[in-house]
Amino acid sequence: MHIKRSLIILAMLAVVASLAAASFAQTPSTKTPSAPVLIGSGSGTYNFKNGASADYNRTIIKLKVTDFLLGQVVIKLKIGTQCGASTGFFKEDKSVFNGSSYIKGGTSFEFRDSLGQFKKTITKTSVTYEVNVMVAYGGVRFMAPPCTNSYSYSAQMENYQRYVPPKPYPGQLAASDYYAYRHQECIGRHPGVGAPSYYKGFGEKYYNRFMNDVYPKLTPKGQKFLTDTSKRLEEAIEKKLKDGPVEFAFLELNSLTFLRFAFGTHVDAYCDSGWASLDKDDRSKIRAAVDKFDLIMDRSDKATFGGIWFGIINALQVNYCIR
Repeated sequence: MHIKRSLIILAMLAVVASLAAASFAQTPSTKTPSAPVLIGSGSGTYNFKNGASADYNRTIIKLKVTDFLLGQVVIKLKIGTQCGASTGFFKEDKSVFNGSSYIKGGTSFEFRDSLGQFKKTITKTSVTYEVNVMVAYGGVRFMAPPCTNSYSYSAQMENYQRYVPPKPYPGQLAASDYYAYRHQECIGRHPGVGAPSYYKGFGEKYYNRFMNDVYPKLTPKGQKFLTDTSKRLEEAIEKKLKDGPVEFAFLELNSLTFLRFAFGTHVDAYCDSGWASLDKDDRSKIRAAVDKFDLIMDRSDKATFGGIWFGIINALQVNYCIR
């Protein structure tokens, strides 16, 4: 019986996942990304000579890019003189920018890669990427004469989003406009990207439904549960923002990841607000207001709502608000 029931639940979760994934796509913004911006330029020389193998690699471009959340780095590199042998250009993690090839003097190259491919350092208030490009001499060593190569480059950022500190909600929590505020504030910082669909597609939807439609039908204890739960859910988002503004800004760029985070706060909010102590009638009215694919129940009549499939209901004990 338990095996059959588990299989049914797994099948339901698979359906729920496919439906919800389609429902929670990133809410788009109508604004367009900013124009490309120069992030570095320079020129110089690099030398190769006979000797140890380490001598056959040179880092010729080192950039530090600060306070961009995402974007595409475009490096235009021009080689001046060139010793006659195979040469390739690489990022410092050794993944190839440009495959090894014979390069003649005066040859120009354009390399493109997303910021996410580079080493990233996050502090509470900033993000810095290290964008380093190497040149590797691939000729046969005993045939490689000592030589000096000249180069020049310019680097710019395209299709980017700068880091702008997210602003905390300015009012008292358990507020009717909280999710609308978070949605609009996010769109203002992320032109062309948008806001997580959780704000409008789940948070605002259920706040309005519970407080406008369900609240008047509940006992005073049930009403307090709704008020306390809404406050705790909003507090969890605000705490995430205040504890790490940069991480929060990155989190908002991926609607699905934000959804996982937000749903991960629900069980504690329900339990700490007294779900287990509500009478059966209040629990039934609350559950009845939840859309079916947002509700996972078991026969014990002690279900937690809003979990969907992201691991919130990964053990029965969360349904019972057991500590």
